[in-house]
Amino acid sequence: MTLQQPADHPTHSTMKQQVHLPPSVYIALIIEMIHEHNMRAGIAISPDTPSTVITDEIANAVDMILVMTVNPGRGGQKFMERCMPKVSELRARFPDKDIQVDGGVSTSNIETCAHAGSNVIVAGTSIFMAQDPSQVITTLRAAVDSALAARKTASS
Repeated sequence: MTLQQPADHPTHSTMKQQVHLPPSVYIALIIEMIHEHNMRAGIAISPDTPSTVITDEIANAVDMILVMTVNPGRGGQKFMERCMPKVSELRARFPDKDIQVDGGVSTSNIETCAHAGSNVIVAGTSIFMAQDPSQVITTLRAAVDSALAARKTASS
């Protein structure tokens, strides 16, 4: 089987592409193709997917692991705190990997996300619906930076 890049496929080097698990039989090939186009590859798991589907082999192949904290499909859903143990477990297993959370992330739960081990966040609705988006971004960044500093100190 030959997989080809569509003519209109983006090739910008700062782009990333994420693949949702459970994996297809072509997961390694897909990750390789993403990297061949100078893009960062990520793997995503939905709220009901256990973190154990992220094998060492998959984690070593990707640049980022995304834990969905809402059911994929639409913005504005409520954050599912029950996903935080997955973030903690993945952080423990892969201390140097980017671990992202996406879904319902806001200033009211960012510290939970950051302390669980997420160092990359997606917070669309909480930013775009805010009266002062720049203040929300500042608060979100500060929480992640604080948790990163605490982890660095703890590991020293």
